[in-house]
Amino acid sequence: MPSARAMHAMHPTLHAFLAVCLSKRSVARQLGMTLNTVLRLSRATEAKETCLRGVPG
Repeated sequence: MPSARAMHAMHPTLHAFLAVCLSKRSVARQLGMTLNTVLRLSRATEAKETCLRGVPG
C-alpha cells in the first residue's frame, strides 16, 4: 500500500484520470496501485481524507 504522503499526492491525479472516464481498474494499472486503493481514493473528496489515522502525512 502506498504511504500516506504518496496517497495524498496521487489523489488529484487519480481524480483527473477518472474525470476523463477511465475505468478504476485502468487507473490502478497506470498508477501502479491496487484496485482497492483506487476505490478508497476515489471515494475521498479531498486529499486530506486519504491519510490513514495515526500516520503523519
